[in-house]
Amino acid sequence: MYDFDVVFLLIAQPASSRVGAMLALHDYLAGSGVCTTVATSPTDLATFGKRLRILIIDGEGESAFDVYAVISAMRQLDNVGILFLADESPLSSERALYAGADVCLPARTAYSAVLRAVVELASTQKPVSINDERVVLKRKRQRRRHYIGLSLRSRHSR
Repeated sequence: MYDFDVVFLLIAQPASSRVGAMLALHDYLAGSGVCTTVATSPTDLATFGKRLRILIIDGEGESAFDVYAVISAMRQLDNVGILFLADESPLSSERALYAGADVCLPARTAYSAVLRAVVELASTQKPVSINDERVVLKRKRQRRRHYIGLSLRSRHSR
């Protein structure tokens, strides 16, 4: 139905009450026809994505990660829009916007308002075309190694 994916980045401690709230928001968006995924680490997102990905990051729960550093790192990815759910502190939204978030909403926002914000954010983002030439070149190199007789995990291919 929608031409983008929504990724919930759950970096809060598992015992936090915010994890349950984020999963309830996930269920609401999935029930609304949005393609959703859940990631538990920022490194899960460091892959190429052809479709636009809207990341929803919660800033209210306790986390082992610096949330603003995560936003800054995610800003470096292609085809990504960042929606930050800010906590009650007055500087939280400003810090998130400075780090690279596209939209900041209060963490206790109604689910329908989050869905509207996600759809608006997706409509304003311009998808970046992936350089298919690089992918084709990489595949050709892998085939060549295969024909030579070296497997990809061989010590000679490093």
